[in-house]
Amino acid sequence: AYYNTFYKSSITSIIFPQCSVTSIPSYCCSDCYNLSYVKVPEGYTYIGTAAFQKCSISLLELPSTLTGLGDNIMFNNTSNCSIKCLATVPPAMSSTSFGYTSKTVSIYVPDSSVNAYKASWSYYGTRIFALSTYGG
Repeated sequence: AYYNTFYKSSITSIIFPQCSVTSIPSYCCSDCYNLSYVKVPEGYTYIGTAAFQKCSISLLELPSTLTGLGDNIMFNNTSNCSIKCLATVPPAMSSTSFGYTSKTVSIYVPDSSVNAYKASWSYYGTRIFALSTYGG
């Protein structure tokens, strides 16, 4: 669907459309150095490997329908980042899904799901917070 669609584009934000597509393919927005905001709407279930690698994302909004994340979706992100994930059940992921960045990643999840996320995403446990504490 979107494989490499925005590769090395100068876009600064993207809100994916609500449509029949349910996943964001690998490398979709790879090397979009100015990309700082991404919103994935309801209905999407998966984000592919390195979809947003080498970007400068400061806010990534993920839907309640998300069930899985590929490896290194934010490989070498150049900005401190807040991730808002609305899924009440932690999506399947690896320890490198948000990995390999020297910047701070803070993950905000539904208040009732914080403990489940900390157990399932233990590698990021100290970076997981209740969505109600997000100050934006």
